[in-house]
Amino acid sequence: MKFDLSKRKCGVWDLDNTLLRDTHPDGFCFADHYLRAFADMARVTFPTLSDEDILHYREIGYTRLGASFLGFDEVAKDYGYDFDAIHDALHERVNLLWFERIIQNHPDRIRPCPDTVSLFESLSGHLRHGCLTHASIKNWGKPVLERLDIVRFFGPILGMPDYDFMSKHLSTRGLKKILDLMNADPRESFFVEDTIRNLEKAKDLDSSLLTVLVHHGRPPDRLPSCVDIAVENPKILLSALHEAHMSAKPRSTLSTRPIVPEMA
Repeated sequence: MKFDLSKRKCGVWDLDNTLLRDTHPDGFCFADHYLRAFADMARVTFPTLSDEDILHYREIGYTRLGASFLGFDEVAKDYGYDFDAIHDALHERVNLLWFERIIQNHPDRIRPCPDTVSLFESLSGHLRHGCLTHASIKNWGKPVLERLDIVRFFGPILGMPDYDFMSKHLSTRGLKKILDLMNADPRESFFVEDTIRNLEKAKDLDSSLLTVLVHHGRPPDRLPSCVDIAVENPKILLSALHEAHMSAKPRSTLSTRPIVPEMA
């Protein structure tokens, strides 16, 4: 199946490992630094926990609830904390530690891609963009988009607290909220993610929403039906959108096969 991108007017983008590639050929990985920041936060907040305990509760939070720190609900009660009252602060803290760790030790790892910036610029006035992330907007989302030099192209930018910490693979609350804020019709919109289960959930909101998987050179062996398009990186999608919206007779369509799609 092929899709006419000239009909898509609004895009919702994930941030981590979508706009910002996570793992690099030299072995650098943003997620590794997040895990270290998370461990630092947990040791300070819950000082009697061992590293094994921290890993255990983090895995519970991530696998069951979609956010690592949410696994510390019962632990917080043992410490006399009202978890509902502190989880926002924990979320902000770990994202701040993560950003500080990157900027202090690897400041060149978050930098603009000139081609990507240029393509976003070329689509101004033709497409509207929003960003939907599990991260903190204040301490990670906006600072990262600023360093990528693309924050100015985004309207609403929502972090997990903005949609009640409901993971994108468990709920469409965040996606619905950002589409509503953009006054976007799903039939004229696309959702860009690196995580298949998030795209699968997005189809529950509206099957006409165009779902785009960014795989950064590690495509799945088979594309599930919830993925309409798979591309190696955002630039490929932006290039196709540019051609579709700028051409007098748009040629740009993207197909689900091959994994790195060809122009029609």
